[in-house]
Amino acid sequence: MAPLELTRAQWRAMLYVFRLSNPTQTELAEILELGRASVGSLIDQLERSGYVSRVADSDDRRVWRVVPSRLAVSRQSKIARAGKRAAAELFAEFDEKDLRDFRRCLEKLILGAE
Repeated sequence: MAPLELTRAQWRAMLYVFRLSNPTQTELAEILELGRASVGSLIDQLERSGYVSRVADSDDRRVWRVVPSRLAVSRQSKIARAGKRAAAELFAEFDEKDLRDFRRCLEKLILGAE
């Protein structure tokens, strides 16, 4: 993520900003499984680097939406490709059976945690 000047946490947050289409800080905190304050700091960093801005929600003035900037939109495909490359490198040594087994185990863990 270094060529994009993003940390891993910032990159992950950006993926969800795009996927959730202008989420609130609370929505981002829930999906990233982080505290609101931690996500607030992450959003502050992304704002300073020009990737997002906070925009007041049109329906509820108490709520702020996290909106990708023009810079972020212009780099969206690079952000996605960087993630795919990182995943490919991470899982390169696993065969299909390993990945299926791993996924099955993770699904069990997630169900058990709910």
